[in-house]
Amino acid sequence: MRRAYKALDRLIDLLNKIELKEWIDSKAFTASKELLIQSTDDLDKIEPINNSGQLYYRLVAYMQLAEIEHVNPILDNETLTIIKTGTDLDANQKLVRLHAQRLTAYTALADAYQTFPLEMFPGDINYAAGANYKHTVTGNKTLFYKERAQSTALALQNAYQALKGYEQTYSLPDNSDTSKKFINL
Repeated sequence: MRRAYKALDRLIDLLNKIELKEWIDSKAFTASKELLIQSTDDLDKIEPINNSGQLYYRLVAYMQLAEIEHVNPILDNETLTIIKTGTDLDANQKLVRLHAQRLTAYTALADAYQTFPLEMFPGDINYAAGANYKHTVTGNKTLFYKERAQSTALALQNAYQALKGYEQTYSLPDNSDTSKKFINL
């Protein structure tokens, strides 16, 4: 099965290199160009997928959903447009883009591990171990990517607040004595 996936990867790589019109106009290709992660190379820099084009293009729908459900609620439209299309980004914008890309990738991979065959993903598989092994690996990977997505969402919020110059302020209870270094709850 792995050889079939590798053959698909080579075919997709060839299609990208020769820029075949039917491929460039395809739904998968055009949809990928609207994402924060616009290519196999972009995804491979965030999470190593062995430059698997077939895995990347199968993840496009999951990445679209991840952006809509997890990234868009954090960022305003202007910032989202700038980090998707901008090439001359300052350090804060690059950090926001990196966290947004990571959040998208981790969320999409967590969902994909629940539905895609394990053979599609990089890594060795112990075929002798049976279905229980695959189920355990799938569950562990799903949990791993969900946890990474949660921590990355917080990092994205912090980076976005720094970009926009927001300061975190806390309100003290009405009965607090500001001369003391602690609050009696």
